[in-house]
Amino acid sequence: MTIGSKRVAALAQRETPFYYYDMDLLRRTLDALQTALGDSGYHVHYALKANANLPILREMIGRGLGADCVSGNEVWRALEAGFPPERIVFAGV
Repeated sequence: MTIGSKRVAALAQRETPFYYYDMDLLRRTLDALQTALGDSGYHVHYALKANANLPILREMIGRGLGADCVSGNEVWRALEAGFPPERIVFAGV
């Protein structure tokens, strides 16, 4: 579902910060990723530092992506979202 620009503007004025996620665009992007990977054997991990919003993370889980974490809090969030522990990579600094 796409929200019209006037609707987005109205929502953004009610509460800040305001984040708008185009889930349809995300799904199309993930479709393109899966097509490009084909049967290459590569396994993609999503960096939670980019966005730890639960609906975003659950979309990644549903597509079979793993979680790339650089902090204990990111590991906790990945587990909370439902990433299987064996699909979580921790690469702390």
